[in-house]
Amino acid sequence: MTELADLVREDGSIDARMIAAGDQDNLTADATVSTSTCAAIRRAADDGETFRDIGDRLDLSTSSVRYHAYGECTHDVATDPIDQRLSPVSRETCAKLQRDAERLGSNRAAAIENDVSPRTAIRHTRGECSHDHDHDRDDDAGAGR
Repeated sequence: MTELADLVREDGSIDARMIAAGDQDNLTADATVSTSTCAAIRRAADDGETFRDIGDRLDLSTSSVRYHAYGECTHDVATDPIDQRLSPVSRETCAKLQRDAERLGSNRAAAIENDVSPRTAIRHTRGECSHDHDHDRDDDAGAGR
């Protein structure tokens, strides 16, 4: 059984997931993101830092960073989550996603190659993004990937 004191993090917040986990050694770093770390993730993402770079700096997975940056977590912080429609994907990366999807034969492979989610790769390869440029591809190329 988990002791109440084991539920309290260094910043004073409570990690309710510890109740189910029962043993702190079984938790990953992703399960213990503090409110202040969540706010730092959102600020860095809003400043354009890549999810991979944020994760490397904070010793978190890219998916955990994405989860907090987009506000899918339950943290109540003053820093707003980034808008998923306003992707941190640059115009150059968008064009590279297009080329990589064509070269590699799938949006999923292009996503992995460029460290973005498959949904992000699809949005950019289909031109459903805010980038106003021609990707040097036929409009129908890769639409079903």
